[in-house]
Amino acid sequence: VALVYRAADDSQTSPLPDGLDAADLRDGFSITDATTGAWEYDASALNLEALGSGETVELTYTVTGTDSQNATTSESVVITINGTNDAPSLPSPVADQSFDDAEAVTLVTASAFTDADSGDTLSFSASGLPTGLAIDSATGEISGTIDDSASQGSPYTVTVTASDGSGSASDVFEIVVSNLTPSASNNAASVTEDGVTSASGNVLTDDDGSGADTDPEDPDSQLSVTAVAGIS
Repeated sequence: VALVYRAADDSQTSPLPDGLDAADLRDGFSITDATTGAWEYDASALNLEALGSGETVELTYTVTGTDSQNATTSESVVITINGTNDAPSLPSPVADQSFDDAEAVTLVTASAFTDADSGDTLSFSASGLPTGLAIDSATGEISGTIDDSASQGSPYTVTVTASDGSGSASDVFEIVVSNLTPSASNNAASVTEDGVTSASGNVLTDDDGSGADTDPEDPDSQLSVTAVAGIS
């Protein structure tokens, strides 16, 4: 049995792609009635998912007939298996994610998807990402630095879509962005009865030995005074 595989838009023969078994392909043919010459090719039990759109497998069988005088004649039966596109699938969805404001992020999403067609290349897109993050359309990697105020819009429902140009699959997951707690340092000042009777300072920026107040996610500090306790 001669077996020829051709990739899409390629007139040259190529090795079978991974996932196709030559012996199984050949075994699909049988003579169902030797007297009448009836034959059948049954592909129902074959795994042909790796055969993509435009790809073909051509099987040429030589069938020989013999008469009562032992004279023989032969002819060819050519079976062509035509591939079709299989859309990407989502066997391993991305888990929900948690990050902080201003955090640098690298998140791989391509491993969530697969495509049975061996020759297909997937491209990726995403919607619903926090400000500061973007997806690489070729690799499916989400990366960037989350905006330092992104927690105000949390949680984010993110949809990542993988497409092979003909079909697509989407993964939906949640990104929760948290606000980091600012750090406050105590301030101190003194006045005297018959001396300096007033004092002033800045409760946010003064360093009285313990450091100034800081916000770990905002180097330029957007801290402001919202309440004062201990005043009656």
